[in-house]
Amino acid sequence: MNEGPWFWGNVGLFMTSWFLEFDPNTMVVSKMLVWVKLYNERLSKDIYTFARICVEVDLSQGLLGHIFLLHNEKQWAQPLDYENTAFRCRICRQTGHLQSACP
Repeated sequence: MNEGPWFWGNVGLFMTSWFLEFDPNTMVVSKMLVWVKLYNERLSKDIYTFARICVEVDLSQGLLGHIFLLHNEKQWAQPLDYENTAFRCRICRQTGHLQSACP
């Protein structure tokens, strides 16, 4: 259990110890592992690609659309592309609803 993170293909698996009150129909998972792509990472002068990192996100806080990075006194907003996240709205990038139901 403590040797993770665990994945099935590219999808992070949620694992927890069993407990007496466990009910898979009502248990809410608030944290999960996701792969995030950081596009436009420069490989050379003419070639752009992406970096890919695995992070644990707190779904109750929503998913960030970008982060600010600082390197050699240069700061920029780096867009985040989450892989294999279920029910992520394309408008507000929050989990729990789709674009058609975005508040």
